[in-house]
Amino acid sequence: MNYYPERISMIQSGGLDLEAYNKKGKEATITTYRLKEKQQNGDKLSATIYEIDGKIIGGYGGLENWDPGIFRLDDKKRLMKEGKIAAAEQN
Repeated sequence: MNYYPERISMIQSGGLDLEAYNKKGKEATITTYRLKEKQQNGDKLSATIYEIDGKIIGGYGGLENWDPGIFRLDDKKRLMKEGKIAAAEQN
């Protein structure tokens, strides 16, 4: 992976440290999932997962139209408590 320092810093703020993998030139499979939960304003929510050599190394959440736009996946419950994320609708 060859990421610019700014991109690495942004991803680190979401709880994923790719610096060691970046230095080794490792290739990552990156998968983004649309989550059922939404932001209180109706904007979408996503989770991006990084996998290297068949192992999940981490990921981060994404909030549309929100600055900085990413969050640590383990912060989802806190964001729900703070009213930034609405619970998923039950079918």
